[in-house]
Amino acid sequence: MNRDQKLALAVFSVTALVSAGIAILVALNKDEIHERITEIKSDLLAGSRSRMDGMTEEVAMKTAKLTHNPKINQEWVERQWDMI
Repeated sequence: MNRDQKLALAVFSVTALVSAGIAILVALNKDEIHERITEIKSDLLAGSRSRMDGMTEEVAMKTAKLTHNPKINQEWVERQWDMI
């Protein structure tokens, strides 16, 4: 075995050990990780909704066209009806 092969084997071994450790931590703390992901998701969604409230119709249309996401317009219209 030459030096490069030994180095590659060492890097692979360390990577495999770290991956196994992370997998074990995820398996043991599945509920906590799920709660954190849910919190992050709800925080991002709340921020997105607050930005949506501040949009004008023109901005909503341009954003929907740029992102190819018609749901932006649907949400904006629903919010306008809810505000009435």
